[in-house]
Amino acid sequence: MNFHSLSINTISTQFQIKNHRTLYPLLLVLILFPLLSFAQLDPLVESLLKQKDQGKLQHQVIQLEKGSETDISALISYYNQQPNRPYRKLDSLQNIAIQKFPFGQIAFNKITGRFFSLKDEAKQDSLLLTTKRDFPNMDYDEINRLIAYNALLAKNFTRTKTYANRLNSLSSVAFIGSSWAKADSVSAEQYVRAYIKEENKNKKDYDYLLGVYGSILFSLGEEDKALEYGRLAIEAKKQMRLPFLTYYSQLLEKKKRYPDLLELLEEPYIQGILTPKLEELLFLSYTKANPLKNAEEYHSSLQKKARAVVKATMLKKMLPGYNAPAFTLKDADGNTVSSKDLKGKVLVIDFWATWCGPCIAAFPAMQLALDSYKNNPDVKFLFIHTKETSANPTEEARAFLKDKKYNFDLYMDIKDKSGVNQVAKAFEVTGIPAKFVIDKKGKVRFNIVGHMFLKDSVLAEEMKAAIELASLQ
Repeated sequence: MNFHSLSINTISTQFQIKNHRTLYPLLLVLILFPLLSFAQLDPLVESLLKQKDQGKLQHQVIQLEKGSETDISALISYYNQQPNRPYRKLDSLQNIAIQKFPFGQIAFNKITGRFFSLKDEAKQDSLLLTTKRDFPNMDYDEINRLIAYNALLAKNFTRTKTYANRLNSLSSVAFIGSSWAKADSVSAEQYVRAYIKEENKNKKDYDYLLGVYGSILFSLGEEDKALEYGRLAIEAKKQMRLPFLTYYSQLLEKKKRYPDLLELLEEPYIQGILTPKLEELLFLSYTKANPLKNAEEYHSSLQKKARAVVKATMLKKMLPGYNAPAFTLKDADGNTVSSKDLKGKVLVIDFWATWCGPCIAAFPAMQLALDSYKNNPDVKFLFIHTKETSANPTEEARAFLKDKKYNFDLYMDIKDKSGVNQVAKAFEVTGIPAKFVIDKKGKVRFNIVGHMFLKDSVLAEEMKAAIELASLQ
């Protein structure tokens, strides 16, 4: 994943947290932490993840907590990859690191996170001034990108140019150039063109820059040049970014270069990246390029490859299996259901709430997955409403599902007298949506936290693959 291709909206809406607002700055920094620095720690983090001896693991953890900032950062990365992120532990580690290394990378990352939500230009400048004083040797590319992007949103193009010209990474340049083009393609073209030069050819993300430049040229009506820069981008690296695929496929279609379109779109289709419109264009291209061949067979073969990719991906994500907690709760009609009643089935548990946007965004995919198993008595879906904020959560949840025509079995994890959602607590759910796939032996095989904004069909295939893999355990 390329950090510079993300926005704060992408990151922050992947999951939502209630009653943990004070943790938001921490969550932001910790989610971004592996992307911001210490890439060399991967082998150490991997060794922690692979350690099966709990005694040895605990000893390693204790030693790392007492160690260098590099050691603590390894622990942060390790805990970030746990099925349920231990946010308070992460909070503690961050505080330990900042206390021991007040001018280190972790402290700097935390300050960087503040620029995401800081819109006032004077406050940005003031914070930047003090940050540069305290952290003179850090990489400011990300902060400069954030300030330039916020200036774009505020239509302060002079400020945009000032901070955009301070960027070093080609990925940041491409991101700002692409964003700038939405407001002023002429200025964006001039800005990006300055980085299209021989000395940058071997730098990371030069292909990304070429593709963005081609898309800007396309928006300016310079189709031949746009086609050429698209070709150069593909020569540099196989292109999988949707904006590039969108603009370049339009050009290829206009030029009736159907074999090139097939080559461009096949692999992104298999990887689940294409929009429905691009999928339609892919199969149209096949028909045009191969008028005597069976398009349905071609479609079927690509679908098979796509499912294989999804299954391989989910296999890597499958957990060794830990005991699912026992639970008892009521359905929307007041009937009591317990985990004992569901013994011997593969369970798909989806913790959600009506106020949770990412939860709701995942529902079309969950409906597709559920429909695939509606006649399978060995698979049970439980949509558990939790972390309610209103006095009538059952009525609201029932009305919502009815209005949206989701035929989900609704269960209610309502707060007890002490204000605790007991089932969510048992599953150690902090953020929602949180989905658990439990095998027939009662072992948790998948814990999917948050929502990745992929196509519904792709997300449904991921869930189906998880269920299939759990069924085999």
